[in-house]
Amino acid sequence: MKHHFAQFNVAWLKKPLDHPDIADFKNGIDPIHELADKAPGFVWRLIADGHSSATTLRPLGEDGIINFTVWESREAMANWVYRDEHAGALKRRRDWFHPPMESGVAMWWIPAGHTPTLEEALDRLQYLRSHGATPLAFAFKDKYTPEDAEAYLKEPGRPPLGDPRIGAAQAERCIDAYVAAWNEPDAERRMQKLAQVMTDDGVYCD
Repeated sequence: MKHHFAQFNVAWLKKPLDHPDIADFKNGIDPIHELADKAPGFVWRLIADGHSSATTLRPLGEDGIINFTVWESREAMANWVYRDEHAGALKRRRDWFHPPMESGVAMWWIPAGHTPTLEEALDRLQYLRSHGATPLAFAFKDKYTPEDAEAYLKEPGRPPLGDPRIGAAQAERCIDAYVAAWNEPDAERRMQKLAQVMTDDGVYCD
C-alpha cells in the first residue's frame, strides 16, 4: 500500500492576528499557501469553509494558529519547508509566535487517497504529547516508516489512538507552565502563556 506524509502544527501568536506587529505574517499567509499548493509532492491542506486557509480555525485556543497538510513523502515536505519562500518566514517565527510549552507539531503516515480530519490531527498531537514520539505520531527528526506504524499497532499493550488519558510527563509540563504563567509580572504575557495551558472555558477561582 502506498502512503502519504501528514503533518499538523499549532503555533501560539504573541499578538492577535490583526495587530500591526503580526502584519507581515498575516499578509504572507495566502502567498505562502499558494506557493505550497504548487510545490512538488504537495497533496492537500486543510481549509476552513469560506476561507483560503485554516487560520480561522482555533481548536486549541484563540491564540493557536494551525496548519495541516499532506505530502507525497517526507522528502517532499522537507523540500518545501526549507525552500527560500517558506524558509524566510520560518526564520521570523520568533517575531510572531511564542516558543511552544508542549509539542506543537505531529507527523504520521496515512494511506494514499485518505483525507485526514481535524479530529484525527488533534488525536495524533495528543498521542505525541502523552506518549512521546512513536510510529503513530512523531516529530520531523524521527525517521519512522509506514511499516513501523503497522508493526507498532500489532504490539500488545500499545495505547490506542483517541485515548483521552494525559501522560504524567505532559501533566507535569502543563502544571509547570501554569505556575510559570502566574510568576510572569507582565499581564499581557501572563495571559498569553495561560492560553497555552487552559481551555477557553477554563475558570480561575482564588
